[in-house]
Order: sequence, then C-alpha cells, then structure tokens
Amino acid sequence: MNTYKLTLKLKSSLVTPLQADTIWGHICWGIKYNESEKKLIEFLNQYRVEPPLILSNAFPKGTFPKPMIKRRYKNNIMNLYNYSIIKKEKKIRYISNENFPDKIFRQADLYNASSVERIHNTINRITGTVQEEGGLFTVIEEWFEPNEFDIYVLSTLDKDEVFKLFSYAFRIGYGADKSTGKGIIEISDIIDTSLPLNGNKLMALANFTIPKGIKLNNLYADVMIKYGKLGGDYVLYKNPFKKPIIMFKEGATFDRIEGIRFIGEILTNVHRESNICHYTYAPLIGIEILEDLSQ
Repeated sequence: MNTYKLTLKLKSSLVTPLQADTIWGHICWGIKYNESEKKLIEFLNQYRVEPPLILSNAFPKGTFPKPMIKRRYKNNIMNLYNYSIIKKEKKIRYISNENFPDKIFRQADLYNASSVERIHNTINRITGTVQEEGGLFTVIEEWFEPNEFDIYVLSTLDKDEVFKLFSYAFRIGYGADKSTGKGIIEISDIIDTSLPLNGNKLMALANFTIPKGIKLNNLYADVMIKYGKLGGDYVLYKNPFKKPIIMFKEGATFDRIEGIRFIGEILTNVHRESNICHYTYAPLIGIEILEDLSQ
C-alpha cells in the first residue's frame, strides 16, 4: 500500500467535524456523481479483497492526536502536582508530529477553534411558516486558526487517483449546511509519506470498530456513539438516520500486532436498506509507551 498525506485548507466555517467516515461517505457519493454507480459498486467491492482507501481523521497541520495511555505515578500517590498534570493533559488534543512520540505531554494545544451558535428554523411545508413546536434550533459553526489540516491515507491507488477522489468529495462542499456556504475545503497539497510501525504500541488515526476475530490487548481508548446520517440522493427518499454505532476514537492505543497497518471494517446492517454501509477503518502508527510515565 502507498502512504500519502493530504493538506486541506478550510475556506469557511465547519458544521460537521472532519472525521474519516464522513469524508469517506463524501468520496463514495463523488464517485457516483462524477463517474457512475457501477464505478462506486466496484470501489465498494474492493474492500472485500483489499481496501483501496484507508483514511485518517483530519488533524491540525503538523500534528497527530494525543495517544490514550494508562498514566502511572510514583507510589500511586495522587497529590496536587499529579492532579495538575492530569488537568493539563485532558486539555491537549493534538501533539506535534515533529517530536512524535517524544515529549508527548509537553506540547500545548496547537490550534484554536472559535464556535458560533446560529439559530435556524424549521418550516412547516403545508403552511409555509415556522413550526410552533420545535421550529427553532441551533447549529454550532466552528472557525479554525490556523486553517490547514492533514489527512493520512493508505491506498492501493496512485497519488493522482487519490487526489481525484478527494476532489470529488469536496467539490460541492462538505457536511451540513454546505448549500449555505459552509464546509468549503481546498486540497492544497498531496505528498508521499510514511507511518512507521516501530514501538511497543499502535495508535489509531481515526475512529474505528474492531472486526470479529481480532483481539486488541491493553486497549486504551475513549468511545463515542456515532449517529450516522445518509447523504446524497438518499436524503430525499429514505429514512436519513443510520443505527447508532459504538466506535473507539482517534488516539486509541493497544499492544503492537505484527503485520497490520490498519484496523476496522466496512459495517453492514446499519440501516433497514441492506445496501447501506458505514466505514470504520483507521490507519495505524507505531508508538513507544513507557511502563512508568511519571514526571
């Protein structure tokens, strides 16, 4: 598999987070709209043999997610000093990839995001007016500074083909409210890179699920419940909501397994329509975690 790093430049605010499964969904619809449904089916079928495209979440340029680890302290004593370290660590989401994996907890939060709540209304299609109950709701928009993000990609495809697929994904905007100018994204660069697997642990670079038959030893992770929604044509004539999916979040770590570069699967049975699926893969990177990380 080839390994690439794409750099994205945000040209507007975002309503939908830049997570791998959502981006992958945009890529799939892009294949259908710009090529054909047959090409999309061929792309999906490749995952049964060898996944053609494994992508990470998007991270602020030059960073990786903070690894999840079991922190140990000398003599197992919780004092004011150790408590202050815990509070500081919880605020850190990303670490510089220049120092990775050294000095993990000496990095500051490397980006700033400002959030704005916008009030929207729901129109009653019969009366043409705002609904009396539940007619108003808020949407959180986020602006990022700096505005560049990295995505890591494992792929059997060449660089030009990967660039094309991501161009499809962002051509008409990304995520919710793209029709009103949100989610405008430009691909500013794509380069060859590597994701070394040395170290005693592996870290996930996207949210993922564990396939049946795979055992992850000493897994440390935050979990999330993904309430997926359909996109593209399906929004118009199908129930837009997928079944909830429990996923492990980016930054999850577990004992090294020889010979694997990614973890996850394409989930089926996520909607009453049998042909609908959900992407839950994550690229992996190696990391050395010491048994005792006391300062």
